[in-house]
Amino acid sequence: MKKLIVLLVAVLIASGCTTSPMEEKLYCESTTTSGNLTTKTSYDITYTDNDVNFTKIVYEYSEVVDNTEDGVGTGTDGTTEDDDNKKDGIVDGKVGDAIDGATDAILDLAGIKTMYTNRLNEYGEINGFKGIVDENEQNKYKVTYEIDFTKISDDDLKKFNLNRNYNTLKKSLEDQGLTCK
Repeated sequence: MKKLIVLLVAVLIASGCTTSPMEEKLYCESTTTSGNLTTKTSYDITYTDNDVNFTKIVYEYSEVVDNTEDGVGTGTDGTTEDDDNKKDGIVDGKVGDAIDGATDAILDLAGIKTMYTNRLNEYGEINGFKGIVDENEQNKYKVTYEIDFTKISDDDLKKFNLNRNYNTLKKSLEDQGLTCK
């Protein structure tokens, strides 16, 4: 009888049938561009059955500055007409448009950096949360949130608009426009 039980246990283990469920992963991402600013958002989710265990969220921001304009055709060299009615930016003409666009993107990126600095200061003491600024350059900014669902409280989890239920979290991310695979 002992041999039969040992043989049965060996067959179950060899076939992959165990009592503990396997941990699985889901990756969701989206990329959007508004003006000169591109935003890439990604979620790496680790879950078991329908319970989320860990989520890594990465926000990457980059601005594209077009420095190809050389000033020719702006109206300042006498080859084209100046448009004196255009006073919406810092500098007029094509070069002015490029500078104004870059200034707008820089201000947007600066605002994003300020927002995350405030959030990281606010969330710094949350058990199960870690925030990291991975890249902070003039035209690039990257911040990573790591959230351990086994340690974070339900109240703190709500601050991140996340759900412990895998199916609910996945649907929420897809509804926000992220592609999950």
